[in-house]
Amino acid sequence: MRRFILLVVVLFLSVPLWAQLEVKQGSFKEVPGFVNINPDENYQTDDNELPFAVIKVRTENITDKQRKELSFKGNAGTFIMLEYRDGEVWVYLTAKYADYLKISHPDFSSIEYTLPFDLQPKKGYEMTLVNKTASTVSGSGTLTITTKPENGAAISLNGKGMKQTTPFTYDMIAAGQYEITVTKERYKPVTKIVTINDGDNQTVEIEMPIDVATITINADKLTNIYVDDIFKKKGDWTGELYSGDHVVRYKKDFHNDVEQTITVEAGKAATYGMNPTPILGSVSITSEPAGAAVFIDGERFGTTPVTVTDIIIGPHKLTLEKENCATLTKNFSMEEGKPLTISEKLITGREYTITTDKPNDKIFVDGEFIGNSPLTEVISYGEHIITFVRDNNLCDDLEILRTLNQSDFWTKRVKLSPNDNTNKIKTNLVKGAISGKFSVSDKKKVYFSKGNLQYRASTNTWRFAQHQWDFIGDDNRYISPSYSGWIDLYGWGTGNDPTKVTTSDYDYRIFSDWGNNTISNGESRSWFTLTNDEWVYVCDKRNTSSGIRYVKVTMNGVKGVILLPDDWNSSFYSLINVNYNGYYYNDNIISLDDWINIFEANGAVFLPAAGELIPYNLRISGGSRGYSDHAGYYWSATYGDSDKAYYVNFHQSLWTNHDTWINYHFSVRLVTLAE
Repeated sequence: MRRFILLVVVLFLSVPLWAQLEVKQGSFKEVPGFVNINPDENYQTDDNELPFAVIKVRTENITDKQRKELSFKGNAGTFIMLEYRDGEVWVYLTAKYADYLKISHPDFSSIEYTLPFDLQPKKGYEMTLVNKTASTVSGSGTLTITTKPENGAAISLNGKGMKQTTPFTYDMIAAGQYEITVTKERYKPVTKIVTINDGDNQTVEIEMPIDVATITINADKLTNIYVDDIFKKKGDWTGELYSGDHVVRYKKDFHNDVEQTITVEAGKAATYGMNPTPILGSVSITSEPAGAAVFIDGERFGTTPVTVTDIIIGPHKLTLEKENCATLTKNFSMEEGKPLTISEKLITGREYTITTDKPNDKIFVDGEFIGNSPLTEVISYGEHIITFVRDNNLCDDLEILRTLNQSDFWTKRVKLSPNDNTNKIKTNLVKGAISGKFSVSDKKKVYFSKGNLQYRASTNTWRFAQHQWDFIGDDNRYISPSYSGWIDLYGWGTGNDPTKVTTSDYDYRIFSDWGNNTISNGESRSWFTLTNDEWVYVCDKRNTSSGIRYVKVTMNGVKGVILLPDDWNSSFYSLINVNYNGYYYNDNIISLDDWINIFEANGAVFLPAAGELIPYNLRISGGSRGYSDHAGYYWSATYGDSDKAYYVNFHQSLWTNHDTWINYHFSVRLVTLAE
């Protein structure tokens, strides 16, 4: 009797299980980007050469051993090939005839599943197959699930997803057998079968193998990279991909796409790369006159007439260059399979950009109105007279405008040549100013006045000298409050009393800038005297395009110093002994025509050697005409020590940062801020 009772107890505590296969409702679907890429031809088509589709069958509550014992059959005409993978079975079947699947297992019930829609060749699908298992075991226990190397994995028990992630403890879990599946991004899913007996307190630690690798795909910066039809990046891309096969496609405008299939091994970094192949065409180019150099996107392709083959389709920039002709630039576009012919007529001149300091100034070339500043116009080579007119009159007739008193005129003579190194004609129309810009500090630029400052006491009139080389000379000794002539030498800071002549330095200590006065031929704006630091900067420190800051010259018979603007181009004129104190005026002899057409036309400033007035005897010393030392002295606005002020002097040398007695009378050259 005891043996019988024991047998009954054992039978009662055993775990008889029954199992039934079931396709999870709604799990069958097409997977975008999942295609049949198996390189084995046996997995591509059936025996009748009909293409396969592939179904990725995921399983729940089925062990690896049980998964490999599953069998799949289809309806008539359907061939089936199987491929077993981690946690999945890939079913390759004839897409044309597949209507249903019969799925069987020796220990489970079988199931016949009707496919919900027609399969497409080579397309990929997925479904989930579940083992619905029930237990007759009574009792409960505690189950704790952890994962490494990271927690936070999703948990499924017998195919049912849990809301919690690892680490997870399930108290009072019914005794029985459970299939635990843990999933987490970047890791392979892991399934483990455990049995919980009544009263168990069981901990299951699951190690999850990494399922990604760092992959680098190299491409040029204009190539788009797609992985499995998903855009990743333009140019080089580095990121993680899951293990398995992936299709990398390289796409670039006006190129043929290329693609490669890569196999990613978990945890193994790899680098790949391909270049899309260009789509080529041809273009034939002619010009009138012929012999023009041909450049496409900056690359030389001979001279016209020429046919260029193997040029990539798409947009391009054509440039034609020929001596004594204007450079021609145009855009063109190549289409695949369509040879192109381009014929162009060249102009015996070129485009020039003409600008002034204010917009809408009228511009005339040889008396003909061509537009308003700023403008770009094709002008023939040779000598031209350019006239600038500033007014609000709508008239475009130059002769009529000359009769209108409100118009301001500036005239400029230019010689245009195909050998010119610049295509810019720029003119500063600030009344009374030279067009060149000069840096007097690292943040400040100025225009110089067009001549030394002059004063007539009898009419209390200030003006700039008519020409840059003009100076008064000996007549400065007649200085007085009633003198009817002009003077241009002043004691320091005498803007409010220009005829002051005393031998006492004390009388000059308070500086009054000459620029504070109204200047009859200067624009109504702020004129001022440079400080000592600004004179030092403009003469000795500033950076210029040519590297030249100043040079001693004899210009139109007048000795002095030329200051070159910041943007002076050394190809304008050949100068020697530049930026150097110890050379003579006659090292560079400048004609009047060259001064007007080259130097002044490009913003140069001339400081004549105008000498100085000695207040003790009203004697002029150092003038350029007829005086032995030919010196120039120009005041700064900076007071020194002990009744002295700073000035610029040039004689045998050009000196800056020097001071002298403030009762001496020197030249003044005013400036105004450059806009």
